[in-house]
Amino acid sequence: EKARYQNLMRDYKINRAKQYFVEGKTAAANELYYSLLLEDPIFCNIFDQYVKTGTPISSSNNKSLMADWIEKHKDRLSVTDEYSEFPAVKKIQILEQLDQPDDAEKAMKDMLADPSNEDRVLYEASQIALKTKKWNTAEALSYAALQSNKTPQATGKVNTSTLNDNDKKQLYLTDNDNWLAKNVKSNIDQLRDKKDGYLTVFPDYRFGTNTNVMGAAIEGKLPYDNMGHFVFRINPLSLSAGSQNLNAKDFGSSLLRSCYPNCGQQQSTLQATGVGYNIGWLGNHWMADIGRTPENFLVTDVIGGVRIDGDIKSFSWALTAGRRAVRNTVLSYAGLVDPNTGKTWGGARQSGVGFNLGYDNGGPVGIWSNWQYQRITGENIKDNNKLQGQIGLYGNIWRGKNDISNVDLGLNTLFMSYDNNQNEYTFGHGGYFSPQFYASFSVPISTYGRYNDWSYLVRLSGGYSMTQTSNANYYPNDPNLQASAMALGVSPVYLGSNSSSVIYGINAMLERRVTTHWSIGARAQLQRSPYYNPSNIGLYIKYDFSEHWSPIATPPKVPMIFSDYMDY
Repeated sequence: EKARYQNLMRDYKINRAKQYFVEGKTAAANELYYSLLLEDPIFCNIFDQYVKTGTPISSSNNKSLMADWIEKHKDRLSVTDEYSEFPAVKKIQILEQLDQPDDAEKAMKDMLADPSNEDRVLYEASQIALKTKKWNTAEALSYAALQSNKTPQATGKVNTSTLNDNDKKQLYLTDNDNWLAKNVKSNIDQLRDKKDGYLTVFPDYRFGTNTNVMGAAIEGKLPYDNMGHFVFRINPLSLSAGSQNLNAKDFGSSLLRSCYPNCGQQQSTLQATGVGYNIGWLGNHWMADIGRTPENFLVTDVIGGVRIDGDIKSFSWALTAGRRAVRNTVLSYAGLVDPNTGKTWGGARQSGVGFNLGYDNGGPVGIWSNWQYQRITGENIKDNNKLQGQIGLYGNIWRGKNDISNVDLGLNTLFMSYDNNQNEYTFGHGGYFSPQFYASFSVPISTYGRYNDWSYLVRLSGGYSMTQTSNANYYPNDPNLQASAMALGVSPVYLGSNSSSVIYGINAMLERRVTTHWSIGARAQLQRSPYYNPSNIGLYIKYDFSEHWSPIATPPKVPMIFSDYMDY
């Protein structure tokens, strides 16, 4: 009611001042405008800076400026709930709203020289500096807030410009357990991350999808001028699908060889080795990369993608677009040679778009979702379309003291559909899991935490899935080959099926901070379902350019190769 009354009085005075101008009562109009400014001393101060004169704003030469300025910004007068309770911070907020960023930053820097500013004032100002990307000012205000919080009774100028790195470290490591110190340190962590980078090596072994993969990737993240990070990855790989009879009727187009069915056994190991690479950029709310699938594979392509993301109040969103390899098998990833025709087939690549949407207001339950469309093509394989949607709930049911142990519970659902079944190894198939209908739900329970320099996560999940696949021709991309196979009197068709089953999995991660720069870690993942069982184990060693000040992260932050392992 008070705010409504203030707004009514504001509008009354402005309209009355307009009428006075019409009636030629300039002095009376100016006095009303001036009284509006006097109700808010901060607006007086800002207006005085705006006109850039040393003359008091009540003098006649500023009256036309004052009227125009109040008319333009009247909606910000008397809206007290939108601003900080601290006048110095309120002034910064208003200057930012008036699109005067240089004046706002000057006001922030002036705060550092004012001994009367307490830690809360400095902290709120640092939040504005972070939001407006004034990184150096945000850093100075954060350390000033921490220094004031550490010695609240101290008097004199808060001077952080003379702090060296060791001073800042000791200030950061001060054992402050109050909420403000924790929030300030979180801001400092964000600012340090912008200047930090790393190098990591992570050998891993993947299995369970008819193809075993050995890799030893090297990844680097290099900071650039507080704007983001350049990233690169070099990824040597060795793929093996074991021994295969090249004369089998369900491999390539061997069914159509002139010697069939008396061709005999011709065993060969399906394998591929090569080195892939990517380079990219990680910005504040966007990222992009470009690279190639491993050189020396039979099918090698350019891959890459872009992502932009953001937040709208409690909602988070992301848009993605890209082209990636379908890495299920040797056939889908590297391609194979048909022993009958000598042609290469396989090397499936998916190109498409995706949309993520989540909601988390800090309450007991959050929501996440992912929606995507992919167009899958390759060399001498049938084109395919994929639709996929995922949605899940998550919530914390236990939080231990000092993050030693935490327990989260979730509920996840997954739906995906492909136009046609491309799961086989005959010529024209892509060799990747592609049901016409797949739906599952699962309940994951996770426990994670940290103790001293150790961090861990163990996640167990169980659920139920339903799968339906349609019939598929042996040679879906070549009607002539299909007709030739039918002329032999055989049925060159893979029969579809319907099934349902219990699914389960386990995911475990462990990380140890060895020194202030070095970390080592391990991960094991095991998934079990009737047709698709992607699993892996891996190790990693990581060197961070900057010293670790904050406690070790929990859950562990594993290298990117693990986190994108399921991106196909």
